[in-house]
Formats: sequence, structure tokens, C-alpha cells
Amino acid sequence: MDIAEMGEHSLKELVMACLQNDSKLRPEVSKIKDELKQHTQRLLQQCDHSGSNKIPIERVERRSVYDYKFRLLFVGDMAVGKSCLFNRFRNPGYDISRSIPTISGESFRLSIKYGSKFLDLEVADTAGQERFFAIQAMYFRRVHGIFLVFDVTDRVSFEHIPRWLKMAQTFCTEENPPIILIGNKIDQVAKRQVSSEEGHSIASRHGLTFVEASALKEESIEKMLLRMIQLLTNAVEKGLITTERPKSTGEVKLQKPPKESNNSYCCA
Repeated sequence: MDIAEMGEHSLKELVMACLQNDSKLRPEVSKIKDELKQHTQRLLQQCDHSGSNKIPIERVERRSVYDYKFRLLFVGDMAVGKSCLFNRFRNPGYDISRSIPTISGESFRLSIKYGSKFLDLEVADTAGQERFFAIQAMYFRRVHGIFLVFDVTDRVSFEHIPRWLKMAQTFCTEENPPIILIGNKIDQVAKRQVSSEEGHSIASRHGLTFVEASALKEESIEKMLLRMIQLLTNAVEKGLITTERPKSTGEVKLQKPPKESNNSYCCA
């Protein structure tokens, strides 16, 4: 493709920089990788989900057969409300006043019917304390989608977003996991330190989806879940990410055919 044919393509500037005659002016490999990953994230966010908004999601009983299997991960600073959101995911009726800080991590499985598709989701929560970072690195393995949570009443947690994105980029073993940036605790209006505009701005800059939420509101939880399922299923269909395909956990028993009789019969 000729450079002129790229028009307003988001990678045009990067391509032109790579073509510089002076090697000192060319971007470093790490910068090229970062730009390409951000471009892929933008493609994920651009996956057409207008029709998907009409597709209902339904929590169902565990099945032996599913269409897709995804592993989801909650990450973010300590005390941003990850565990509250996580437990509301597991049980919409969960009383968040009972929530306690997560030590190390925990997970649960969730079966979802999305239109005609059945999804097997493994959802994991992690601790936000720095002393658990080594364990968190382990949790990024085989992750297909990430909820990156910050507290809109705590500006420091917002400023740490790039650090968490760098950790995801470093430790994720799956290619191109969609990341949804969650601005949590929007119910605490008087204490708010991060505006909605700032959340949208940093999400746009890094090619992320931005969702504001409150663990007190069930609709926030369902919105997060629906948006992640839309991103994952559309991305799989467009070949941007891969996952386990249909699988049966039930046993198939093979029976031997009946032995042929040695007796001979004739018609009378």
C-alpha cells in the first residue's frame, strides 16, 4: 500500500517514522509494539455491537457443552471496589457491606446464555497491594478480558492506570485481551475527584472502553458484563482474539456391537 493511500489511518504516522532514513529518528521496537497494541485495542472497541445491544444475556446453570470459554480478570489499586464488583458479578444480591479486602486472589465460574450462544466464564479477582504483584502477574496468564478498576473518589488510583496497563501488556499470555476501564463508586458524588470526561479521555488515549459503575447498582454490573461479552464474541468472530471452541465435558461411552449368532435360520 502506498503511504498516500493510508489517508487518515491511525498507523500512518508510525509507518512514516519507521521509514526515516536516519536510524536515530526511527522509533524503538518497544514503541512500535505499544502503538500496534493500542491500534488493536481500538479495533476491538470499534467492533460493531449496535445489533448486539438487543441480544439479551441470561445467567444459566452449568453445562457440559459451551460455545466459548473466556477467562476474565479484575485488576486495580487496593480499595477501589474490585471485590465488591467481583462479588456482585458472582451474586447480584450480594451485600457489599460484608466485603473484605482480597488476599492473594479468588475466582468463580459463571455460565451465560448470550443469544443462541453459551459462554463459560471464569472470573478472577486480585489483591491491589503491591506485595501481591508477583501473584498478580501469574493471574494474567490465559486471560481473555480485563476489568481495570479505579476509584473516582481517589485520584491516585486514576493516576496508576498506565502502570496497570503496562503490567497487562507485560504479563498477558493471550493476544489482544479487551480491557474495560471501570470508574467505580460514582454514587459518592460529593467525594468525586475524577470527572467522567477524564475517564473517557484516558480510555480513548489507550484504546479502551470506559464504563462508569457503582457496586450499589445492579444495572452497572450487568452493563459491564454485557459490554465485555460483546467485545469478546465480536473480536473472536473477527479473528482478533482466539479462545477455546466448543467442547463437551460429558463422557461418551462406546458399546461393543452384539456378537453375530452362529445359528442359521431358514424360512419355512
